[in-house]
Amino acid sequence: MKPSIKKLIVKNGFTLIEILISLVIFSFMIGLASYSFRFYVNILSKTETVYPLMSINYSKLRDALASLMCYIGEKSGIGDKIYFYNYFYGYTNKLIFISNEPIINTQPSLCELYYDNGSLMWKESPIFLRKNNYKNPFFMKKSKKEVLIKNIKKLKIYYFFNNKKFKTLIEKFPECILISFINKNNKRIDWYFKIESFCKNRRKFIEYLYHQE
Repeated sequence: MKPSIKKLIVKNGFTLIEILISLVIFSFMIGLASYSFRFYVNILSKTETVYPLMSINYSKLRDALASLMCYIGEKSGIGDKIYFYNYFYGYTNKLIFISNEPIINTQPSLCELYYDNGSLMWKESPIFLRKNNYKNPFFMKKSKKEVLIKNIKKLKIYYFFNNKKFKTLIEKFPECILISFINKNNKRIDWYFKIESFCKNRRKFIEYLYHQE
């Protein structure tokens, strides 16, 4: 007895229904991927580079403060007597010090961090220039400036000395510095910078060496 014709048919491909179902699933996946891609691009277009830039400038400021020199200035007092002082001036809204690794220059510089018109500003001037006085450095007329952070408010700088917190610290090297401000999203940002402990006895050491004959 001959086999049935239906039994002789070999199934070598997909049926029309299977192909249609596959096309529907594939179209759905393409549509979902396209929507996700458009959503991602839309998010990126609205994302600003403020935070990456802030992170970079934070690193620069951290390095500058970490390299804060315990610089001993020299002045002439009464009767031409030499007067030594710690070159550090910390105020509520600005900070003046000398750094061995400033942000702009590549040599030890007198640096100032200050608040101006809604921005955290940076200014510096090399101290070992012929026109400057390395014993009592000052800012040159053409001091370089740079904007570290824009659109901030309520900048406050605090100084920690002998385990106490101060709003101002004059001619003393702090143990830690806190820079606090509010960004444009009304979020408070607190930056802590630890200062090397060897600053404490630097002045006495300089005075001792100076008076040795």
